[in-house]
Parts: sequence; structure tokens; C-alpha cells
Amino acid sequence: MAYRKALIACACSLTYLAAHAAEHLHPRIAPTFVTSAPVLDGTMSEGEWDRVASTTGFMYTDVTLAAMQPRVWTAFDEENLYICFQSYNPGGIDGAVKERDGV
Repeated sequence: MAYRKALIACACSLTYLAAHAAEHLHPRIAPTFVTSAPVLDGTMSEGEWDRVASTTGFMYTDVTLAAMQPRVWTAFDEENLYICFQSYNPGGIDGAVKERDGV
């Protein structure tokens, strides 16, 4: 009887752990509703994103945590979605505008 109870407890624990592990493999980003838009000037001004939750914990495609974690803030209002991205990459972020971008 004690063996049976231990087996049931073990099965319940494994089910709980598996469910929580699945959550970490499929993270969610939940934007925060804002009543005033942030200033889109390429800098993160003090206080501008204080009321918005940030997201981190990004993984490589092999499901290991990225060594240098970026932090992302997402917000939305009645008309737009706003994304603030902070990178700790010492080499910076390099991007290029392509002709297909229409800019």
C-alpha cells in the first residue's frame, strides 16, 4: 500500500513538472495597454517604460538560454504596438535597410 501511494505521488510530481517545463518552452509575451505612446526616438528615456512588463529568458534554437539576455518591453494603445528592445551585445546590433523595405 505504501509503495502504491509513493508511486501515485511520484506520477503526480512528474505530471506537474512536465506541465511547467512545457510553459518554459513556449514563453508568452503579454503587451501592456498604455494610454500615452512612448516617444519613438531610439532611446529609452527614464520612466517611459516603467509601467510596462519586460520579457527576458530568450533561448537559442537548441533550447538553451542565450548567454547574453536581451530584454524586451511591449506595449500597445488603441492604434499601435510598441516594442522596446535592449541588447547587451558588446558588438552592438547591426541592421541594414534593404530595397524591399521600401524606405
